[in-house]
Amino acid sequence: VNVIMNTEATREMIENLDPDAVLVAVGSDAFMPPIEGIDGANVINARDVFGHEEKLGKKIAIVGGGNVGCEMAIYFDSLGKESVVVEMGQYLSATSQLTARMQIMEYLEKGNITTYVNTRCVKITDKGIYVVDEKNEERFIEADTVVISAGSKIDKAKREIFKDVAFDVINIGDCYKVGDLQNAIHTAWDAATTL
Repeated sequence: VNVIMNTEATREMIENLDPDAVLVAVGSDAFMPPIEGIDGANVINARDVFGHEEKLGKKIAIVGGGNVGCEMAIYFDSLGKESVVVEMGQYLSATSQLTARMQIMEYLEKGNITTYVNTRCVKITDKGIYVVDEKNEERFIEADTVVISAGSKIDKAKREIFKDVAFDVINIGDCYKVGDLQNAIHTAWDAATTL
C-alpha cells in the first residue's frame, strides 16, 4: 500500500494516478446554526475543543444535545467544569444505540450537568445564552464558553470534485451520509467488498 501523507487530494492528482476505483472520504463540515452572536470570541465548535481545553471557562453552555454534545458535557464534567446542555428535540443523545444512550444518560444524571430538551438557543452573548422552551418562555443561561454541537453537513462541492474521476467512485463515511464511526466503518466495508 502506497500511503501519501500531508497531501491534499485534487482531481488532477487522482486523474494522474489513473485508478480503477476511488473511495472518497472527505468527511463533513460542522453545521453552524443561524444564531445571533454565534461568531463571538467565547464560542467554539465541538470539533475544535480537544487540544484547546485552555480556551474553556468554568461554566459551559453546549448548544446541541446529540451524542457529541452529551459526551462533551460528560468530558467537561471530568475536567471539573459546570455544563448546561440545550437540545431542540425531545430527547438527549437520541440517535445513540440503546445501551450507549443508557450509559450517557446515567453519566449526565450523576455529573454536574444541567440539561434542557425541547429548548432552542436564540442568542449568544459574552455572558451566556438566551434560550426559548416549548412554552415559548425565554430564559438566560450564564456561561463563560459556548460550545456549538449542532451536527454536521455534507460538503457536496468537495465531494463532487471526484465525481467520474474513475470507473468506480464510491463516497464513504460522512461525505456519503453524516453519521458516526460505525457509519464510516460500514460504508467503507461495503465499498471495499463491492470492488
